[in-house]
Amino acid sequence: IERGQLLYDGSVNDALRRVNPQRVYLVRVADRPQEVVKRLEGHPSVSKLEERKMVIPEENIDTVQIAVTLGEGITDSSFIPEVLLPAGLKLQALVEEEINIETAFMRLTKGITN
Repeated sequence: IERGQLLYDGSVNDALRRVNPQRVYLVRVADRPQEVVKRLEGHPSVSKLEERKMVIPEENIDTVQIAVTLGEGITDSSFIPEVLLPAGLKLQALVEEEINIETAFMRLTKGITN
């Protein structure tokens, strides 16, 4: 309830899906992250690609991962390794980006709280 209006009534999982209808997968390869973008660009299941810098603290390494946003309603990410591995890319990580309950709340309320 926000300012006297019911914004959402349902489970936490449904709320998370509602505020994040497109799945985002984080891809990290051993080298040539730009090749990931090149290989996945234009794929019918991909709506957006974004390079993100990251640090792996336990190894003290600065690296890049690629955020792969799937098209709305697409849930199968198996095409990602199917495209990257034959191109000789060594996949180090492929994980779905999680959205937390705080982020979901802020999106549902548009950040307006009293």
